[in-house]
Amino acid sequence: MSRSLVHDLVLRLLARQTRFPGATDNTRYGEGRASPRSFLTHHVVNISTAIQTADAQTILNAASARMLRVSYGVM
Repeated sequence: MSRSLVHDLVLRLLARQTRFPGATDNTRYGEGRASPRSFLTHHVVNISTAIQTADAQTILNAASARMLRVSYGVM
């Protein structure tokens, strides 16, 4: 089983547990109309945002490194 499937399964199991009677979900959900209200959606959105932020930072770092090389005349 791939890692992504395992992670998906774990998130779904945790989401199911939050719906049990007497379960406590301490997740802080946003208050805006567009904010996710379910455990699974909230955490998937946060994970996706973290991935996109890391990708954007990687692109910016690569661009900065390239500009530095250009300024030294290496490229």
